Amino acid sequence: MKNAGAWFAVLLLVLSAVVFVQSLDLRYKTPFGPGPGMFPLWLSGLLFIVSLLYLYESVKKQPVRFADILPKGDGLFNVAATVGAVIVFLLVMPYTGFTTGIFIMLVLVFLRQFKWYSALAVSAAVAFAVFVLFQQLLGVPLPTNDFGW
Repeated sequence: MKNAGAWFAVLLLVLSAVVFVQSLDLRYKTPFGPGPGMFPLWLSGLLFIVSLLYLYESVKKQPVRFADILPKGDGLFNVAATVGAVIVFLLVMPYTGFTTGIFIMLVLVFLRQFKWYSALAVSAAVAFAVFVLFQQLLGVPLPTNDFGW
């Protein structure tokens, strides 16, 4: 129960099995060459084999405990705050749009390291840079809100 390596290997096994089964619905080859199902089929198959090997090694060798992986004290709080900021981003992005959502997420992350006005400025600059890079330079449409931003 405390072997983090074995749990991670099982998680990878399940993930690779799901991707493998899903890739069977895609065409393996087309008249022009490899189809869209070839890459996920082979990649998930290889991941399944590697996961089995990792599971064997994590059970037979010295196990990695969960307590050895997680940071202590302030580091654990930083990890939790970052995960929380990503969850907030996922919750607000459909309503606020990508640019505003990324701004909110970055403010939550940067408030622990910077003064509030610096966190706002850096977050706004990064959100604006991401918007310009994807929307304007690359032509990749980002999710928007009702106001178009």
